Amino acid sequence: MDLDEYQKQACDTDKTNRHRIMALLGLAGEVGSIFTLFKKRQRNAKFRVKVDDRERLIEELGDSLWYLSTVAHQEDISLSEIAETNLEKVKILFGDFDPTEMPDLELTNLSEERFPRSFVIEFRIEDPGPNEKTLMYLGDEALGDPLRSNVYDDDDYKFHDVFHLANVAFLGWSPVLRKLMSRKRVSRADYDEVEDGGRAQVVEEAVVALMFEEAEGLDSFKNPQVIPFSLLKTIRRMVRHFQVSQCSMMQWRLTMYHGMQVFQKLQENNGGFVRVDMNKPALDFSSDGKAFAEDRT
Repeated sequence: MDLDEYQKQACDTDKTNRHRIMALLGLAGEVGSIFTLFKKRQRNAKFRVKVDDRERLIEELGDSLWYLSTVAHQEDISLSEIAETNLEKVKILFGDFDPTEMPDLELTNLSEERFPRSFVIEFRIEDPGPNEKTLMYLGDEALGDPLRSNVYDDDDYKFHDVFHLANVAFLGWSPVLRKLMSRKRVSRADYDEVEDGGRAQVVEEAVVALMFEEAEGLDSFKNPQVIPFSLLKTIRRMVRHFQVSQCSMMQWRLTMYHGMQVFQKLQENNGGFVRVDMNKPALDFSSDGKAFAEDRT
């Protein structure tokens, strides 16, 4: 049966006089009845008593669905919208990622304005000691300025550029790295100003800082399942003005997870080499770079 047709017919039998509290109390009561049924199952199992309660469970679930339908109708929300939104959420959180579905955010055919499909960045320690800094190298070319963590208790944020690399690998997006690698799309004034401009760079830095802070409180994203849906939604809102908004929440989830895994390896080794592979996509670490010899430029 169609969900919206069920909702229409169910609401035709609504005798709650459209009082939201009545429908909400009814929903809570029916959910409680389901708990009671399963409690009895546990009790019966303890005494090895077999009871066929399938029809009772169908009835209780049906009553819950009726009240849920009524609450949704009173808020002008269809059951189909609820179902579609929930499926999108669970697919993002627990589904599989198909890299062939990644949108192409290059927006240009000029090779000098596109990210290399695969490249290696070295994170090198400068001035080892209490005031040490990190600097990224693409081959022999230094990218940007040496970085420190800029906090009282060093949390190795000086390696945070790895998250920009993760953005490239899994999203095909990083206005910060476009500037550092001289890959801004200057042939298109609108892309140069908006997609690769100052505001986009500030937003990306803010996104990276948010990722880092959230990871610190969630065991460094050791399991991608712990990355909260609320964080993904917040990031999607932050980037809504840019082409990267086309990327799925699954892509963002993989970006955060793999970025943090490689960040920790940079911490453990006090630097190293990171390979970005947009084809797989993947973000890989090597302490000495030998495994990436053919990709280093």
